[in-house]
Amino acid sequence: MHRIGLDAETYLRVLITPQNTNIQLKFLRADGTDDREVAYLPGEHGSRTVSLVASVPGSYRLEVRLAEGAKAGRYEVIIGELRPATEQDKVRVAAERAEGVGRVLVDNPNTAELRRQGIAKYEEALAFWRKIGDNKGALRTLVYLGSQHDKMGEPQAALECRKQAIEIARALGDRYQEANLLIGLGITNLDSSETQKALDSFTQARQLFKSLSKRYGEALAVNNIALALMRLGEWQNALPYLEEALPTLSSVGDRFSETNILNMMGKIHRFLGYNQKALEVHNRALAVARAGNSVHGEALSLGHLGDVYIALGENQKALDCYEQSLKLCRTSGQRLFEADALKRIGEVAYLSKDYQKALDSLNESLGLYRSTLDRGAEARALHGLAAVNYSLGNLDEGRRQIEEALEIQESLRAKVISQQLREAIFTSAQNSFALYIDLLMQLHKKDPKAGHEATALHASERARARSLLELLSESQADIREGVPKTLLDLERSLQQQINAKAAARTRLLSDQRTQAQAAFLDKEIAELTARFREVAVQVRKSSPRYAALTQPQPLTATQIQQQLDGDTVLLEFALGENNSWLWAVTPSAINSYKLPLGSDIESSARKVYDLLTARQPKRGETDVQYRERFNKAESTFQAESATLSQMLLGQVAAKLHQEWKGKRLAIVAPGALEYIPFAALPMPQPTELKNESLQSARPLITQHEIVNLPAVSALAAIRSESAGRKRADRTVAVLADPVFDLGDPRLLHAVKRTSRSDLADKLRPAAETQTASKPETDLAANSELMRSIRSFAQTVEQGSFSRLPFSREEAEAIASLAPRNSVMKATDFQANRSTAASGELSHYRVIHFATHGLLNSEHPELSGLVLSLVDKDGNLEDGFLRMHEIYNLNLPADLVVLSACQTALGKQIKGEGLVGLTRGFMYAGAQRVVASLWQVDDLATAQLMKSFYRGMLVEGLRPAAALRAAQMETQKQKRWSSPFFWAAFTIQGEWK
Repeated sequence: MHRIGLDAETYLRVLITPQNTNIQLKFLRADGTDDREVAYLPGEHGSRTVSLVASVPGSYRLEVRLAEGAKAGRYEVIIGELRPATEQDKVRVAAERAEGVGRVLVDNPNTAELRRQGIAKYEEALAFWRKIGDNKGALRTLVYLGSQHDKMGEPQAALECRKQAIEIARALGDRYQEANLLIGLGITNLDSSETQKALDSFTQARQLFKSLSKRYGEALAVNNIALALMRLGEWQNALPYLEEALPTLSSVGDRFSETNILNMMGKIHRFLGYNQKALEVHNRALAVARAGNSVHGEALSLGHLGDVYIALGENQKALDCYEQSLKLCRTSGQRLFEADALKRIGEVAYLSKDYQKALDSLNESLGLYRSTLDRGAEARALHGLAAVNYSLGNLDEGRRQIEEALEIQESLRAKVISQQLREAIFTSAQNSFALYIDLLMQLHKKDPKAGHEATALHASERARARSLLELLSESQADIREGVPKTLLDLERSLQQQINAKAAARTRLLSDQRTQAQAAFLDKEIAELTARFREVAVQVRKSSPRYAALTQPQPLTATQIQQQLDGDTVLLEFALGENNSWLWAVTPSAINSYKLPLGSDIESSARKVYDLLTARQPKRGETDVQYRERFNKAESTFQAESATLSQMLLGQVAAKLHQEWKGKRLAIVAPGALEYIPFAALPMPQPTELKNESLQSARPLITQHEIVNLPAVSALAAIRSESAGRKRADRTVAVLADPVFDLGDPRLLHAVKRTSRSDLADKLRPAAETQTASKPETDLAANSELMRSIRSFAQTVEQGSFSRLPFSREEAEAIASLAPRNSVMKATDFQANRSTAASGELSHYRVIHFATHGLLNSEHPELSGLVLSLVDKDGNLEDGFLRMHEIYNLNLPADLVVLSACQTALGKQIKGEGLVGLTRGFMYAGAQRVVASLWQVDDLATAQLMKSFYRGMLVEGLRPAAALRAAQMETQKQKRWSSPFFWAAFTIQGEWK
């Protein structure tokens, strides 16, 4: 107890320097009443600071008590300041008071509400610190806030706090704190699935720690670099980093970190299939933990050992490890890890069909997750309980639990703005949606009239294309209106930098000598893309229109039926690990069918896709090898595609042949099925004909018009957006036959101001490249079609783009079919990026691109269309119209046709489908998009497109009907009868 006399309005600051003790502080007035509860704030060099502005004059007591369970030790009390209080002092005391109360609330929260109150107090303190310009106080509070937002499952808020904290640390010149904050920022980015950003943060932290000669910090950063590489799937590359960090952590005696690294190494070995090696390394980690008396490390090592035994099929040994881990977690008071151990015990009990033990363990883990406020883990425990109850036949209880799990996952997703993080959360929810559908369909089996089948269809819609649905909603809001100009300028600048780097990177593809430069550009592109995504989040946060948007809701079963007409049947598929389902929906009926396992369907679909695209040459393949592979594919395609057709449509075959004959089929298909043109699948055989040969079955397109949808809810959004808008007044705009290189003969005729010697210098590299390229083979020389196919294969591999001469013929044919004053035909040098982005295209109902497509599955936003790369004066120009630019176009078109290769493809995101150019053009305003599923043939495509446009512009057919007619006409020609030539193009979106 320490006494001091104070006048009213006196400011007192006390420093306490504890030594090996944990103390609690309290100020008391002379009458013994509390003047202020104190939760200490860190000071310089490990000291603690307490401040007070005396409210009344008198004797004050500073009471110092030993925290419960803490060891005794020495401390020293020093009066740092004692003087009349200023207004700034009062704000400082208010900041300390708010921060102290916040710490008390978050240190022992019993509910999420208490933690939320604690966060509010921290935010109050932060405002006070900023008011008086105390950067150290603001820095400390931001660190606390970031940690609490992490615990609340709010990574976006945590990221913002840590970014602000890093800026302050840099302003203060506190490089050590900056390095530590970069580690925290990286971990949050890892949790947000922004792995490349995390890797960059860990790398920066490593460099800072190294410059400060902080070997321990550097080792921790290296450890986290390995963790990021593991998240990127580069398991083998992560091992050297772990081996580098291990000796340092071992030498400083950090047994827990040493144990952690060994466990990470063991996990890598397990992932690579080396289970015995994994056992050896995890046992080594266990020995290190025990030698260092690290109870926590021992518990985690036992958990990892259990995981290896699960992989080996030794469930009892796994259970023994998990139960030992549980005992240790309970001893050390690690409630979160105790919950993890219980969940693992529940899962292995479930695998062993000990359902009661599974229920007991999972219920206990659920209670702990709720007490620790780990919402994501809570959802996973609920999923596990629902799975057990599903197996036990407790369907109503299982349904309640999985619905609660999905509600949590939806709430976590709603809290973030980052599209990438939303997609990651949505992907993690897919297994829960699959289980939910299974539960509902099992309930439907028990009570067919209770409406469970319709609820399952609604769940299927909830499980797909949510990001696209949100983007379509966002596209109507003009979210950039009201956004600060500086932010929009930064966004535009980053787009320009990304375009320039990506263009340079593409030009390097053909030169093996520039691999180092290409790798450097890859890193720059990744960094710029990460920054661009951050700015996109800031644009949305600062947009008044975005703030006013409500989350679009997927359609219910009744609303889905309202989108259909009497001539259309919706076939919506859901693929799951245990069950797969098909819903056949008409305006008057919903019927569901159980399908084979999702893995079996996906395997069959991949096989069919490989056979469909067998005409595409492979790198390093000889003509003999190509011919053998191609002939084998031709001979087996019909049987394999018939097998897939029966798997998917066999149960509705009779309806397809009779009740639905001639009706349009709207297909909603996930996963590998998105690569399959249903038009090319053989008509399935009804049950009564199951013994007949399937070889002669005609393609589905002969009886049905086919339209693809990412989700019916997306179709509804497209219809809503286009319902009131004015239709474009001109017919068709065509961009075709661009100029890709300096060796193009059109350049010789177009260059006016370039001397012959200058032109020769420009042409020489192109001529040398052509001379050095592989000569045409006999097979290619004898076939115009094979030359075209092989040319594109070389284009992709070499980084150059061959001319598409038949695209000019395609453009001229389209232009000849439309009214003369209602056509824009941009060919040669005019088929460029400037034309596409000028705004002129917004005046046309149909927009047609006949060129190469460029697919970047690593960075989908860099995928795009390749337009002219050379201007009429022989200057190289950026001709890549990329995804992020397409999003910013204004194209209120009836139809966009991408007569290019693989334009329907993109990065596969579970639940979102293929994120390709189609999504970009729908965001830009297109009601429907025609795009390709593989590398199309130039000549066959030109002929198909002529027929397609003749159907639309002359015969008055709707786009979907015109595409079907064109494909059937192409199929009838013997040289193009293979689906490879006519089935690549699919139509997505509106069919009316």
